Amino acid sequence: MADQYSQAIFSGAKWSMLTIWYNRCIGLVSTLVLVRLLSPEDYGIAGFTMFFVYFFIALSTVGTKRYVLMEDMTDENKLHSIWSLNLLFRIVSAFFLFLSADWVAVYTNEPEIAVVIRVVSVIPVILAFHNVGMDLFEKNFNFKMETMMLMVAKTLGSVCTIAVALIIGNYWALIAGVILMAVIEVITSYILCPFRPRWCTQYWKEQWVISKWLYLVSVSGYMRSRVDMLLLGNILNSRNVGFYNMGQEFSWLPFTDFLAPMNHGAFSVFSKLKDQENLLKERLYSQMALLMFLAMPVSFGVCAIAEDFVYIVLGEKWIGVIPVMQNLSFLMIVMTMYMLIQTIL
Repeated sequence: MADQYSQAIFSGAKWSMLTIWYNRCIGLVSTLVLVRLLSPEDYGIAGFTMFFVYFFIALSTVGTKRYVLMEDMTDENKLHSIWSLNLLFRIVSAFFLFLSADWVAVYTNEPEIAVVIRVVSVIPVILAFHNVGMDLFEKNFNFKMETMMLMVAKTLGSVCTIAVALIIGNYWALIAGVILMAVIEVITSYILCPFRPRWCTQYWKEQWVISKWLYLVSVSGYMRSRVDMLLLGNILNSRNVGFYNMGQEFSWLPFTDFLAPMNHGAFSVFSKLKDQENLLKERLYSQMALLMFLAMPVSFGVCAIAEDFVYIVLGEKWIGVIPVMQNLSFLMIVMTMYMLIQTIL
């Protein structure tokens, strides 16, 4: 039995790493091109914009995937119902995001952000149509399909971003890439999964009993992880925010590309073991020991190579990234521990 769950976690980690490493290779090539075509100001405006987009997405998250993983889905109407509830929340979220555009522009002292916010308000609506049937693959420890979906979306989105950057050379290239990736992700989910969701409200009351807590986790978790952007958006200009975003992305590469994927299958496994306390503890302690054994040395390593990395990979115009990488790298230790404990909670 223990071997079965160990294999499930390994399978989840394997496919998650494949997705992230493939996407990172594509993303690294894209970034190396884009940092020479675009300015730190462009990355700052895009960073401001996407913070508010994903904040409103967090406000509309009802824990669809986790609900599917936790509950018995033998009745298809449960899938239809949770998909419908998610759709409703996302549409309302997009509406309020659109209305908030002028306020966001005033808060960030960047007038051009208002137009960008109105354009990207379509993203929550697009993602709302994601095929909920894809989550059944992960419930059954089949992580391959989601990997394929994300790889296709990342590849085509990156090509689009570079193409637009070559033509117009500003932050709209980054925005166009994000929107296209959302569209491709949704289309691919219907190609890979035969399930076809439809509108249903039958289980809304039952689902909300669980989803309301997942909703609070999503909102509080996003605010905890991105409160820095909320504060910096009112203090720093777009150039310095661009430095911060780039430094944060590269300082946490080992976490996002290696440590987080190793925990990908943990939620599915822990949800199966929630009534077997001893076995649950055994899996938790083993996973924690493995992750911390890796997190501590890579945090020190990133700090040590930050200066050389920026000069060689990004170029001199991104020199402001160096202190950001050096200081943020140690947060990987905290993030790794939090990631695993949150799964249990």
